[in-house]
Amino acid sequence: MPFSANGSINMHDGPLNKILLIIVVILVLGEGYLLYQNAQLKAAAPQGGTEAAGSASSSASVVAPTNILVPLNGTIEGVSGSTITLEGQASSTVQVVVSSDTTIVQEGALLDAATYEAELEKFHEESDQLLQNAQQNQAALETLIAPSRNVETPISLSQLSPGEEVSVFAVGQAASGAYEAYKVMATPTVQ
Repeated sequence: MPFSANGSINMHDGPLNKILLIIVVILVLGEGYLLYQNAQLKAAAPQGGTEAAGSASSSASVVAPTNILVPLNGTIEGVSGSTITLEGQASSTVQVVVSSDTTIVQEGALLDAATYEAELEKFHEESDQLLQNAQQNQAALETLIAPSRNVETPISLSQLSPGEEVSVFAVGQAASGAYEAYKVMATPTVQ
């Protein structure tokens, strides 16, 4: 029994002491981590001016931008004008509108590991640079896409055909229900 007759903890109970010590260590580490995170947030906060209690300017918070792209995958059912009709999962169809700003590529063979690693490193460096001033670079951060594992060859909308599998990154959905394509990637056919 870990308690003595007077209700105090019996300090000679080894397993209980070990459990209590582990709990204390976990709590101390957790508190230390929270203090570290708080210090990091304060260090990353924009500098300038002194913070007076109740000051309106000190209450502004920095919000990291999020990626707004909507991923869509499916089989091309048809192409009419600048609209691609995709058949997705559960036989649902989606309209995707392509503009002159849309990037359309045909994915080819896999990149060799060294080339892909170099492109991935370049992507991380560019991302870090954009994050240095997230508010100014918000538009670029919202549409950031990691490099593909495949060789990408630019193509035109007229080169897409029914039955072809595509992946689309859309910037949003209009009131009509159609998505605005940011990037369309025709995936290679497996034979």
